[in-house]
Amino acid sequence: MKHDIDYIGAVRSELDSLELEYTEKRRDDGDNIFRLYMPMKNGPQLLIKLVVDESTGDSRLRSYLLTDVAEAARPALVQKLNELNNEYRFICLSLDGDGDLLAAYDFALFGTPQDIGQHAVTAFLLFYDLCDKVFPAIMKTVLAERGSVGEEEAEDWDEEETDEELKNLFAPSGNPEPLP
Repeated sequence: MKHDIDYIGAVRSELDSLELEYTEKRRDDGDNIFRLYMPMKNGPQLLIKLVVDESTGDSRLRSYLLTDVAEAARPALVQKLNELNNEYRFICLSLDGDGDLLAAYDFALFGTPQDIGQHAVTAFLLFYDLCDKVFPAIMKTVLAERGSVGEEEAEDWDEEETDEELKNLFAPSGNPEPLP
């Protein structure tokens, strides 16, 4: 069912009002993709894709937190992701067969145009905050399993003592396409 609401315009207007930098792409299937790059306090720069269906307002947030996680680290990482998924219920963390770690959140937009834009940006900021919060736990697990640092050094890696070399060790080299 097509609605007479301009979901894309409402989201664009709110992003513009907050002076957030983004790129935008419209797909043939009616989805509009807003790409926002955000620096994390606890990790590398994060690319977040906000995908909005122009006719229904169904929306998705997606971001690859890591790519090409080593085989040896995957079992422990999956266990850690399950723990994090239980702790942070508004974000879904999953590891695909290629070792890429995807963070996902789905939601629907509704209300007045102003409500729609605010809802989308609030969901985006919540998603961003949760990605930033879970990143140290993910890195501790991957680094400890990878054997590049000892468990003690991995435990010391947190937001207070972020080491640029460790942050860049698993920084996404590029996000696989397309995001769901």
